Amino acid sequence: MLLEKLLKGANFSINIFNLEESKLFDQYFERILISKDTLLIKEGEIERYSYFVFDGMLRFWLLNHKGEKQIFWFCKEGTFSMSNISFTLQTRFTFNV
Repeated sequence: MLLEKLLKGANFSINIFNLEESKLFDQYFERILISKDTLLIKEGEIERYSYFVFDGMLRFWLLNHKGEKQIFWFCKEGTFSMSNISFTLQTRFTFNV
């Protein structure tokens, strides 16, 4: 369950919520499976989702002036990921995930 994974990642007891509450929390999320090296969002697009990394990692990157990929951030397993600015203000994304 998503809530259990989230609580473990934050070093909280998984017994804070009962099974019914955990299911209620989980119903607000849709699980999607993403293959390695798949672009979730490209530079210039508008963020429409918040992602929870259940397994694996996400990397944030952009192309520098030489056209080389520059990785500047990772989101590890058990964390949420999104561009708050793009998501909240509905502005274009300035990097790739």
